[in-house]
Amino acid sequence: MVTTLLHPTLEIDARATTLVDLLRRRAQEDPEHRAYTFLDDKEAEHPLTFEQLDRRARAIGAYLQSIGATGQRVVLLYPPGLEYYQGFCGVQYAGAIAVTVSPPKPNQSLAALQAIIKDAQTRLILTSTLVYSMLGRYAAQDPSLSALQLINTDQIGDDVGQNWQEPIVTPENIAYLQYTSGSTGMSKGVMVRHTNLIHTFALIMGLYELTPESVHVTWMPTSHNLGLVGTLLAIYSKMHTVLLSPLTVMAHPAHWLRAITRYKGTFGGGPNFGFDMCVKNITPEERSSLDLSSCAQIYSGGEPVRKDTLTRFADAFAPYGFKREALNAGYGLAEHTVVATANSTAKMALATLLPVDKTALESGRVVIARSAERGTQELVGCGPERLGVKIMIVDPESLTPCSPERVGEIWISSPSVAQGYWNRPEETEQTFNGHLANGEGPFLRTGDLGFMHDGELYITGRLKELIIIRGRNLYPQDIEQTVDKSHPALPLNGGAAFSVDVNGEEQLVIIHEFDPQAGDAREAVTAIRQAIAEEHEVKVHAVILAEPGSIPRTASGKIARRPCRSQFLAGQFGREG
Repeated sequence: MVTTLLHPTLEIDARATTLVDLLRRRAQEDPEHRAYTFLDDKEAEHPLTFEQLDRRARAIGAYLQSIGATGQRVVLLYPPGLEYYQGFCGVQYAGAIAVTVSPPKPNQSLAALQAIIKDAQTRLILTSTLVYSMLGRYAAQDPSLSALQLINTDQIGDDVGQNWQEPIVTPENIAYLQYTSGSTGMSKGVMVRHTNLIHTFALIMGLYELTPESVHVTWMPTSHNLGLVGTLLAIYSKMHTVLLSPLTVMAHPAHWLRAITRYKGTFGGGPNFGFDMCVKNITPEERSSLDLSSCAQIYSGGEPVRKDTLTRFADAFAPYGFKREALNAGYGLAEHTVVATANSTAKMALATLLPVDKTALESGRVVIARSAERGTQELVGCGPERLGVKIMIVDPESLTPCSPERVGEIWISSPSVAQGYWNRPEETEQTFNGHLANGEGPFLRTGDLGFMHDGELYITGRLKELIIIRGRNLYPQDIEQTVDKSHPALPLNGGAAFSVDVNGEEQLVIIHEFDPQAGDAREAVTAIRQAIAEEHEVKVHAVILAEPGSIPRTASGKIARRPCRSQFLAGQFGREG
């Protein structure tokens, strides 16, 4: 444990260097303390104390030990709820490695799940009664699934915990495999160690100025690093964590803000699209009962942070007590466990807007503008280097640090950097063992592009998703934002921008969801082409309007650009407009 990172109000024994140590200590010293409250889709409470979580973890852990699961990978397939945390901690208590996966939806292809099971080399799946019956039906039809051992943890009695033997778990042991979202390629299992978790917990507490009295209200899925680590933080921090189903909140976003009101939530957040969702879909009647004055740190992370989104959210909910200075931008990735840096209340996201020249940015140069005017773009700062995290901006070709006026790849060194990718030594070497030309290293090569200005990190895009047309660097998220605003019948965060090779030349393609009942398709295609021409001075090769819900997304709801591109090239989206 890096004791210098511990929040001064936390008293954690220095011997508590693993998740097992932490939960055991909490259960012994604060047995009745409520760690979690899950709100179902009818907003009914389901509480879980440290003692209850420890008891269920011992039972599940003992059962896994009895079937020889120690040291094995164990897939967790649970619907949103408290059972997930019981299963996750049970795997830790067994001395096994958890594999985080989203449960399949009815009638959904199991290809992604099967790929993860094969990659993780596992034969064990923990789940609950609901998912167990569904997987049983799948297994009856699929030989690859029928060979797996499905374990319904609802059927494991607490008395089994009497046989639990405390495992030998060290800080360097792998706690879980976090499979990357797959938005930029095939999903890979990030090996997160207990020491990475402990450092990250302390880092989050420091970055967001949290205390045991803070109240975390979240709807992030546990299959995503933002949801998993953010909610496991309750075991480290003693912070009450209120959980909502992401499916419920995405259908009815008012559930999230009502929970903040009900529990006087101080901490929470989500990806950029979640804030747009609240502004668009929460009705005036639903807003009237909200009191968001307790919000102290509301982060935007998990996808590019957009200034317009933050502003719209702050303006929409200011009448209901929300303070715009509570909005916070952060940057992180699964390979760094979760967060790498973030702003704090002392330096708010909306106060760190940096106008830059768009044309210069497209050529990889950083030219600061005097104000936000035509030809400029406002970027949101994501925070400085803090608490043991070293950030460098590096030229990916020469492997030398970039000058402040150049965009480069973001490299990170810190105790939160994971061990590597499961069973992928070459990709682990490329990503986790970056060295500068002078030999300094190792660094995590994030694959993200950005720059530092006045000690603040600004993200400009993905190295592997750059759209380069006639020597100009175009960032897909910027084009997608332009498309979002081009026609009222186009849903926000509903499309992908990418490039394809046409006769040896890179060309821009837009795919966006469109409801034919909401507007005229030809008008929408014309509006998209015109907006991109005006904003980015580039011609669009093809615009495809797709049916609502047909565009590939990651488990956390982000548009998956590479699968979109693959399906376009395969002709799966049909013809233009």
